[in-house]
Amino acid sequence: MLESDIERFFLHIQGSGLLKYENGTTEGVQYAGSNSHAYQGIGKLMAGDGAITDASMQGIKNYLRDRPGDIPKYFYQNQRYVFFRLTDDLPHGSGGAELVPHRSIATDKSLYPAGGLAFVVGKKPKLNGNNEVEGAEDFSRFVVDQDTGASIKGPGRADLYFGLGERAGAEAGSYVARNKLFYLLRKE
Repeated sequence: MLESDIERFFLHIQGSGLLKYENGTTEGVQYAGSNSHAYQGIGKLMAGDGAITDASMQGIKNYLRDRPGDIPKYFYQNQRYVFFRLTDDLPHGSGGAELVPHRSIATDKSLYPAGGLAFVVGKKPKLNGNNEVEGAEDFSRFVVDQDTGASIKGPGRADLYFGLGERAGAEAGSYVARNKLFYLLRKE
């Protein structure tokens, strides 16, 4: 059982995660399939209704924790349902390889090469000791295109995997940037 409907909903968005049981043991869950409905992001819906101005994962969660009566109003607009399988492994991408924090990205595989090596330059959230965003910091690094997702469609769209845990969730939930991504391709 998950802590709340909010955490269950975001597990469906993330596609994998780590369940921690009351006895302290953990078990991984991985994407196993979906009902094939289109993904409907609730952040845009909530912002359009004037419910939130912060459409980050944290902004959405905070709003819904304070107003649990609004959960059905927004959650049921996303008809996509994800099925999971239990695993002892850490999260894996759509290609089957284990995802590496800050080094794995997800893109639209109809446009970008699976397993492609790329270089990213830009900004990412800078967190304080309480996992609160206190600005942005420059970063650059090589990444591998290891995953995809229902909301990652079209050119110029990539998601960076931040890892597991509260700090990674705080980074990922507030990560919205226009960074530069360069694919390294073999010249024929």
